[in-house]
Amino acid sequence: MGRIAGIRIKNYGSLKDVQLGKLLFDKKGTPELTNINAIIGESGAGKSTIADAFGFWQIVSIKELKLLVI
Repeated sequence: MGRIAGIRIKNYGSLKDVQLGKLLFDKKGTPELTNINAIIGESGAGKSTIADAFGFWQIVSIKELKLLVI
């Protein structure tokens, strides 16, 4: 099964520019996300928005896959 090494979210909900883990062209040596990660923060900091962004990405990727199959 595939694994997400990192993700960058820009201008989605309350998130302006957030990077979690290592991106494809990251030269800073940022570590990849592990199998278990915790998102901790104050109320209104955007924790739920990160989960929503993953859901949005899943919907978009499924629609793109359906377009490729047709």
